[in-house]
Amino acid sequence: MNDLKFALRQLRKSPGFTLIAVLTLALGIGANTAVFSLIHDLFLRGLPFREQENIVHVYGEAKERDLHQLPFSIPKFWHYRDGQNVFTAVAADWNNGYILTGSGEPVQVLGANVTANYFDLLGVRPIRGRNFLQQEEMKVNVALVTESFWRKRLGSDPGVIGRSIALNDVAHTIVGVLPNLPISWFGRDSEVFIATPFDNPNATKERIMRGYSFMRCIGRLKPGVTIQQAQTAMPALEQSYREQHGEAADSTWTSVLVGANEDATGDLRPAFVTLLIAVGAVLLIACSNVANLPDDAAKSRCEWRSVAIAAVSCGSLCSKARPSASLPALLDCFWRFGLSKSFRKSPATMFH
Repeated sequence: MNDLKFALRQLRKSPGFTLIAVLTLALGIGANTAVFSLIHDLFLRGLPFREQENIVHVYGEAKERDLHQLPFSIPKFWHYRDGQNVFTAVAADWNNGYILTGSGEPVQVLGANVTANYFDLLGVRPIRGRNFLQQEEMKVNVALVTESFWRKRLGSDPGVIGRSIALNDVAHTIVGVLPNLPISWFGRDSEVFIATPFDNPNATKERIMRGYSFMRCIGRLKPGVTIQQAQTAMPALEQSYREQHGEAADSTWTSVLVGANEDATGDLRPAFVTLLIAVGAVLLIACSNVANLPDDAAKSRCEWRSVAIAAVSCGSLCSKARPSASLPALLDCFWRFGLSKSFRKSPATMFH
């Protein structure tokens, strides 16, 4: 305790030194904390889904055009959902935006249109209410909202279940409040979800049925089935889809399965590791600079002390010199004074 009090007294004596040291350490520690928190959420903790290792994202791939990670069309989703035998469930979603009205100024909120079984497949349970029911899909205007939406937009209303909100001028009944969802999977600010996955106003029905692709397709592997085993089942589905929908734009695409965690992080792992090393180096440099501050301050005090001694010495010498010797004595004083100020400089730069 005495050492701590002594340290605090010393810091109060040098506020400039204290401020620089605190800011330097804050920069290094803050950067490391922010990056490590992000890496922990993305790579170490993983997605907050039930048995996340069994969740896969099914992508389309057009090898002839070198296109990868393509979305699904509605006909292809239906075909895979009904014809596969390696998943316990298949679901889909697509990001969307809605105009929220009825509570002040109209505002845009973000979210997604999802199949009724979407959150059940992920294993995400509402903190209030329930998930969608299968009989509600495309038939009943119901909505799920996140906890942040409930608190921010609805004032943490305890009677939120059954409450109606207007999305794009259509009344939707809230049936559940979801926990806040991971950005790496849903994107930033996704707050509202509705059970109309096959209703896309951006395309006509004819275009949709001809293979307009816009949906993310996910599946949960059956117990004991690996991603590699499920991948071997894809060619049969591709072939049967090609036979039934030969005119569809996506009929020639192959299917590729990617694990949920790998899909969420993508190719970011090497970049984040490099970033973590970089901010770690910044912290080491910051610690080194703070450790050298007292030494630099001591050297600076030593220089000024040398200057002061030289000045006093010059004054004493000049006062004792005879008039005839005053000029050489004065020159000697200036020499000693300049030498003391420039004792760390090279002779070549001392008179510049």
